Amino acid sequence: MDKFFICRFVIESNAPLAIHSGDREVGRDTQLAKDWNNLPYIPATAIVGVWRSIIENDERFNDLEIKSWFGEASKSNSQASHFIVSDGLLLDQNSCLSYGIIDQAKILNDEVYKLLRNTSSHRERTSINARAVAKAESKFDVSMLPKGARFSFDVQVIFDPQKQSENDLKKLLQLFSDHSFSLGSNASNGFGTFDLKGFDYLYFDLAEIKNKYQELVKFREPKRTKLEIKNDFVDFSVDQNSKLDFIDLDLQAIDTWKIGRKEDRDRNDCCYTEPYMRWEKERYLDYDRNEEIVIMGSSIKGIILHRTLYHYLKLKNKFAEDVLPNSDSNFSLDLVKHLGKETIGAFIDLFGYASTHGNNEAYASKLVIKDVIVDYDKDIARTHNKIDVFSGGTMSSALFNEKRLYKPKFTLKIGLTKNYQFKDDAIKEAFKRTLIDLAEGFLPIATGTGRQAAITKCKTNFALPDFLR
Repeated sequence: MDKFFICRFVIESNAPLAIHSGDREVGRDTQLAKDWNNLPYIPATAIVGVWRSIIENDERFNDLEIKSWFGEASKSNSQASHFIVSDGLLLDQNSCLSYGIIDQAKILNDEVYKLLRNTSSHRERTSINARAVAKAESKFDVSMLPKGARFSFDVQVIFDPQKQSENDLKKLLQLFSDHSFSLGSNASNGFGTFDLKGFDYLYFDLAEIKNKYQELVKFREPKRTKLEIKNDFVDFSVDQNSKLDFIDLDLQAIDTWKIGRKEDRDRNDCCYTEPYMRWEKERYLDYDRNEEIVIMGSSIKGIILHRTLYHYLKLKNKFAEDVLPNSDSNFSLDLVKHLGKETIGAFIDLFGYASTHGNNEAYASKLVIKDVIVDYDKDIARTHNKIDVFSGGTMSSALFNEKRLYKPKFTLKIGLTKNYQFKDDAIKEAFKRTLIDLAEGFLPIATGTGRQAAITKCKTNFALPDFLR
């Protein structure tokens, strides 16, 4: 007898979330996907697409098993998916779910709806060349939802236990707690990860559906979003089958330190910060007063890429003047003739690649660099000016203030695809040396490096993890 299974997930983003519509907002390069209420949402296709992609790279499932669960569409064979996944809808300020058209008065009076309907956070990004300098005409922005947004979606499954295993269903659902399950774009830069806040389910033989009808109707009620995880069917702890291995570096600045730039109310030059949404159980608290100092995952990834390239060239006894004949060299393309296609392919396999020539050619990175939240106790104001070379006095209009953090600390978390096989041993060695540079204070992750506002070192002795040895 066929089995009927339905479950409801409640998730909270623990990093920025960028699911784009393909269009552009006014004054922005991208536009967030919005539902019929003009509220951000997670399309069901985005959930299923990531889910299937992770399973296809999971050694526990073969191709036939994947097709039996998720279906296929080909000239020789077609089969419907056993999974019906709903769109992920935004929860309101009381962590409640609403279907259909929401009354405008409710949207205007709800702090979460009002905020995310009218506010679009964004990050400014800049591509850099092989010399770690910004490329011409390469500035762009990424529209995103702030950390802390809550969504809910349902997954419904009808399957035959003679053909599909119940244990396989549990393994498929368990992937929602895996580190590699991230939604939207910029996943390798730490976007789209989430915490599971709620999970509930119904499970019975399809022949019993008449007896379960009222229970099923109640289960599907829109406002029924429990912020608790029912663990008796699926264990959502991340187990040894996680798709990522992690490298953790606990860093602390040896003196003052600064990252990015942002103007505060006192007009002092401050570290880069981003707002986030804060909750107390079911109740939304506030947004505008909460900001965290953030080191972007994309910035860290760029730093690691270029230092790895430096160590690789050093190992191969190649000089920058020979490999990079001009300052506009593009890492992914112009260096092919100097380093060879196999070498560039090995770098692209590790760090990923996105074409800028309009052909949509792209390769996912095997590295996942999460955003870093900086922890600090106090900041220090510094005053700078510029000296006239002739008079030795302060130049007019050259005085400015700067805020630095005093000995802040943060944990750099680098994820690498589990059991990843480096395509070039020299790249592996270069990557290991880069990690050691980070740990020993030879590779700053900061701004103001020329003014010594950048040096960080591991608080304890750093040892390379076993999977990199």
